[in-house]
Amino acid sequence: MGIKEYLRESKLTWKLISAVAIALLIFFFIGLYTVQSNTQYNFEQLIEKQKSLFNAALRSKLQSKEKTLSGIQGLISTNTDLQEAFKSRDKELLQNLADPTFRHIKNELAITHFYFTDLNRVNYLRVHAFQRDGDIINRQTMLQAELTGQQSLGLELGPLGSFTLRSVIPWFDKNQQKIGYLELGIDLAAILREIAEQNGFNVLLTINKSLLDKSLWTEGNRIFGNQTEWEKYKDIVVSKDSMVSKSFLQNLPNFASKNQQTEQLTVNKNDIQKIADGYYYWVQLPINDVNDNKVADIYVALDMSDWFEHSHSTAYQVIALCFAVSCVLIIIIYRNTYRAEKAEKLLNKSVEKLELLARYDQLTGLPNRQKFIEELKS
Repeated sequence: MGIKEYLRESKLTWKLISAVAIALLIFFFIGLYTVQSNTQYNFEQLIEKQKSLFNAALRSKLQSKEKTLSGIQGLISTNTDLQEAFKSRDKELLQNLADPTFRHIKNELAITHFYFTDLNRVNYLRVHAFQRDGDIINRQTMLQAELTGQQSLGLELGPLGSFTLRSVIPWFDKNQQKIGYLELGIDLAAILREIAEQNGFNVLLTINKSLLDKSLWTEGNRIFGNQTEWEKYKDIVVSKDSMVSKSFLQNLPNFASKNQQTEQLTVNKNDIQKIADGYYYWVQLPINDVNDNKVADIYVALDMSDWFEHSHSTAYQVIALCFAVSCVLIIIIYRNTYRAEKAEKLLNKSVEKLELLARYDQLTGLPNRQKFIEELKS
């Protein structure tokens, strides 16, 4: 069988093109998978880097606040007017003396809690909420300060729902007689606000409802001037949600409910959300209290807009490149096959002409001796 017939019957041209197309499709999907894998890896690395930056900022800020609390407590503890007012149990005088100090440290240093507590751990005065007193303080920081006779620091969840960095010190008068305890605290939400403003993070602090009493939490909202709603989310409450805009809050519930059951989250680029004018990825950071019990979660909306645009641009470039290479290869194969077919046609015509010359007389067109011998043999 001649090449021409083979080409005609098997349609070699289209078979070659089909084979190349399949190979290119395989190459395309392998390339796309490689790009996707690299994109996911780069995404995970970027998320880990951002989380590390946030954790470093949080640790640094907490350490700074601990030093601030210690310094302020040292100054307050040596104030003899406060000592005498406390020892004489003149609550009105104590409040009048302490209130200007509290207002100053609240405005300048974001200190949100100020307590005077007696030797039996009974709260004598909450300067920040003077209408509440008389309760026994059984928090770990207070118990530790009572046990060791030294300063005790740590994050603790209060009954009113505030998750606070607290510092408790034994309080001694000018004669070095122990008269009670001084406690200062900074709401973690206030600390997170500073981090958000200084580093450009969008941050939310959430607390599991199972750890709170709704009535006390509502009272705490009133005392601290918070605007959060108990029923807004199913399993969590947001502490001072004004740290982010409403557009971020609208995207929190699905993510929070999805990840509330686990602390080990899978980083998935498909969870990127379009919020306002950018693309963001929520990360959940569990926060433990001084007893190492998980009490709250910090949700950080990381701005992934640059990464999102770059990764999509890369994907589009890979698709365009594969398409262009496919088109060029198919055109080259088609043209070369077409040329080969054309050459074979010319060759076959030449062979036919030679065969005709070998078996027929050129002048008469009659079969010659060669043709006659072939006929006899057949």
